[in-house]
Amino acid sequence: MVSIKYWILSRCLLVSLGALLFSSYSLHAQVGHYNSPYSFYGLGDLQSPGLADNLSQGHTGIAMRSLNNISLSNPASYTGLYFTCFDLGVHVVSSSLNDSNNTQTVSGTGISYLNLAFPATPWLAFSGGLAPYSQVDYTVDEVTQDEELGEVQKEYDGFGSLYRFYGGAAGKYKRLSAGFNLAYLFGNQTHLLNVAYPDQQEDISSFLDIQRNERNQYGGLMLDFGVQYDWRINESTNLVFGATYKPKVNIGYQSQQNWQRVVKNSLTSEVFNVDSVVVFDISELDSEITLPQELGFGFELKSQKGWSFSGDIKTAAWSKAVINRLEADQLQDRFSVSLGTSLSPNSNKEGAINNFWRRVEYRFGMYYDSNYLKLNNTSLPAYGITLGFGIPLRGKVEAGLLDSGVPFSRLNLSFDLGQKGSTDNQLLQETYFKLTLGFSMNSKWFVKRRYD
Repeated sequence: MVSIKYWILSRCLLVSLGALLFSSYSLHAQVGHYNSPYSFYGLGDLQSPGLADNLSQGHTGIAMRSLNNISLSNPASYTGLYFTCFDLGVHVVSSSLNDSNNTQTVSGTGISYLNLAFPATPWLAFSGGLAPYSQVDYTVDEVTQDEELGEVQKEYDGFGSLYRFYGGAAGKYKRLSAGFNLAYLFGNQTHLLNVAYPDQQEDISSFLDIQRNERNQYGGLMLDFGVQYDWRINESTNLVFGATYKPKVNIGYQSQQNWQRVVKNSLTSEVFNVDSVVVFDISELDSEITLPQELGFGFELKSQKGWSFSGDIKTAAWSKAVINRLEADQLQDRFSVSLGTSLSPNSNKEGAINNFWRRVEYRFGMYYDSNYLKLNNTSLPAYGITLGFGIPLRGKVEAGLLDSGVPFSRLNLSFDLGQKGSTDNQLLQETYFKLTLGFSMNSKWFVKRRYD
């Protein structure tokens, strides 16, 4: 008889997926404030494309294959699936900003990814989902003295995100897999500037506070391709090689900038608009930014005894990109390298399938990223170490895979401790700690259930 729990699970899955996709358009309003001053430039902070299990292994994933997990770094990984996978991730990040003289601590939360993937046949699989591409979130205060105006207070604020809504497929022939993703990049980013003249408040006929509002809206299609070759070294060990390619692409954008003079009520802090002017409006023009070509190569050595070791190298020609809000000399080619490992010490021992602690997976990693920004002729590299756990939430698995040690669902935790930027040339150094909480739920589709 068909299990009632399976019926409930499938309905909950569909309802959750629909609700989360519906709410994705307002994710920026739900994300807690996280002050990252470098997100002022260009498209903001680029987000790492990975699930919690990939992030905890040093952000690796180009060569990863799994029965119950996909790798967002390589669409060819979809053919490794045996189960249908539903993945939801959220994160909490805390950051300390240092300019050699002062330190400020900030934090924020957000949704990391939402993905669904399933095998249609033993040689064909599909995936789709939503994930952030970049994020703008900053608040910067500046106070200067002018000989004629006295004190001048400036406040820079920015917020907004770009998202990738993607669908992809992968096919397999013998040990070679190839796949692609077609994604739509969309989102809004807003940059505000408030200028106040506190020493001139008595003469409001001549000196009014000023506000600038710049709003950028982006939209366009992106493609990425991937291949993997699974080489079986012996009965218990496989070595997988992977490669990815993202071609150069043009993304359309619309932008409008407004300046307005305002009067602020000193008692209620309420702001009244006096007049405004549109400085520029390119909403009716066919304007584009150019995202660069990217290449990636990776490997994963994996044993059925419960351990794996992986590594990735990625390059992107950002020096040839064309990005609004950035000059050509503020862009540089991006290079990153990452290493990761996982260990399930007792996953294949007798009784492990019914023992919670024997099926916990332990993950470690490290990474280096040169970053695509170069400010004041100074690079802003990021590097860090990662730690994570894969915690089973249910021990029962599909019949025929009882010896695989794959749980029906899993809680993935990723801890990322890193540093970005530099205090040289009047810049900021950011030390951050990011916790990603991922929930992975697995089931088997396209299988005819038997009735007793």
